[in-house]
Amino acid sequence: LTNITIPDSVTSIDDWAFSNCTRLTSITIPNSVKSIGYSAFFGCTGLTSITMSDSVTSIGYGAFFDCTGLTSITIPNSVTSIGGSAFSNCYNIRNTVIPKGVKYIEKGTFSDCGGLENLTIKGAERLYENSFSNCNSLKNIYLSKNLKTVYNGAFGGINSIENIYYEGSEEEWNAVTILPNNAAL
Repeated sequence: LTNITIPDSVTSIDDWAFSNCTRLTSITIPNSVKSIGYSAFFGCTGLTSITMSDSVTSIGYGAFFDCTGLTSITIPNSVTSIGGSAFSNCYNIRNTVIPKGVKYIEKGTFSDCGGLENLTIKGAERLYENSFSNCNSLKNIYLSKNLKTVYNGAFGGINSIENIYYEGSEEEWNAVTILPNNAAL
C-alpha cells in the first residue's frame, strides 16, 4: 500500500485507520471528510505527501504522529481543532501555518519536529504545554494578536529562534502571559 485516495462517500477517517502503514507515501483526503481520527496515520514513516480538502475541521490526537517522511503540511483553513501530539515527531517538516480557526494549540501538537524552521500561528489564543518543544531548528515565529497565554514549555528546549513577529502592538504583546520554560520568547 503506497498511495491512498479516500472515496467521496467517506466522512471521517477512523482512529488508527492507517497506522503503521510504513510504505504509504501519499494520501488524498476528499471534500467529504470532516474529521481525521486519533492516530489515524500514526507511524506512517514513508508518508511524504498529504492533500487535505477544505472540508476537514478536526485533526485528532496523534493523527500524524511519527510521520517522519513529511517535509510539509498544509492545514486547511477549515480546521478548527488539532489534537495533542497530532504532528509530534514529524521531524522533517520545515514550515507550517496553523489557520485562524484553531484557537488552542494542544499539548505536544508539534513537539520534537526538529526540522521545523518557520511557524505561523494565525489565530490561536493559547499554546499549551510542549506544543512546540524541541523544535530545535525553529528560526521564525509569526504570532497572531489573538494570543493570550503561552503555557509552560510551549517553546521549551529551543535556542535557535532568530525572529518573532507579533501582529499586535507592543502593549498587546506585554499583556500576553508567558509561563516558565519559554526562554526563546
